[in-house]
Amino acid sequence: MFSYRTWKQADLEFQKGISEREKCFGQFEYFDYGFRITGNLKSTEINWTDIQEITVYKVDLYTVDEIRLNIASDKMTLTISEETPGYFAFKETIKDIFPDSDKHWEHKVIKPAFAENLTIVYKKKNNSM
Repeated sequence: MFSYRTWKQADLEFQKGISEREKCFGQFEYFDYGFRITGNLKSTEINWTDIQEITVYKVDLYTVDEIRLNIASDKMTLTISEETPGYFAFKETIKDIFPDSDKHWEHKVIKPAFAENLTIVYKKKNNSM
């Protein structure tokens, strides 16, 4: 089931000329209050207001790097990578949901190559979103 936000986001991505892979919502389903990710016969749902911190870093896989996002909520930490179906739509969604997040984190984590480059994308302030 798609919410209005999901269709609106898909339309904006199409207009920007984003690739098919980036338009894909993959394993993610979005709601006004949060999101659900489903994979490996398991479903995890996180409310936006429960997210305490989002960090990003790279893992050296010898010939390439892989970018990973850690989403730390009140109850758990979820890790997704750029190989997770729906990753590209998710990273754009968090920019909208958390307007005070670091919008330039990708530049910070990409260089130098093969370095972890841990970066805080979002950190909750004063128990409010």
